[in-house]
Amino acid sequence: MKFGFSLALEEMRSAYQQFIQAGEALDHKASALLGAAGLLLGLVGVLQISSVSVSNIVKWGLALAAALYLVMVWLCIRTLFPHGYTTPIKADWDVLSDYLLTRGKRDAVLNILSGYVAQIQHNQRVNEIKARNVRWAAWIFAMIIVLLLLLSVLG
Repeated sequence: MKFGFSLALEEMRSAYQQFIQAGEALDHKASALLGAAGLLLGLVGVLQISSVSVSNIVKWGLALAAALYLVMVWLCIRTLFPHGYTTPIKADWDVLSDYLLTRGKRDAVLNILSGYVAQIQHNQRVNEIKARNVRWAAWIFAMIIVLLLLLSVLG
């Protein structure tokens, strides 16, 4: 096999693994936000107990915080939901036979490279969706904290 094919194959394997690892990192961030969300529930609980005789502004603020919380949890769960990462060549004997085993080295490597390119593009789209969800969830988390701090001052 020519050096260029080996180099291209190694680069595609590396890029594929990087996208898989990036997706896992985004999953960990979403999990961390979900864990931190438990703290928000505690803060809301304390504010609700102390807001028995407070203004409607505080009550509406707590309702807004609860709605934002639900959106944040939905975004995190959507991020963690399996998105179907796929492999460059389908793990099926007939596919392996057709695309690799019955071909010459050059054609087999080109088939693998083509599979890597397609799957990297797919995994990149999945990671972009996950990243957008995590980014929005993080902003919402920050907004909830600021809102709860303001409500604690007003309450």
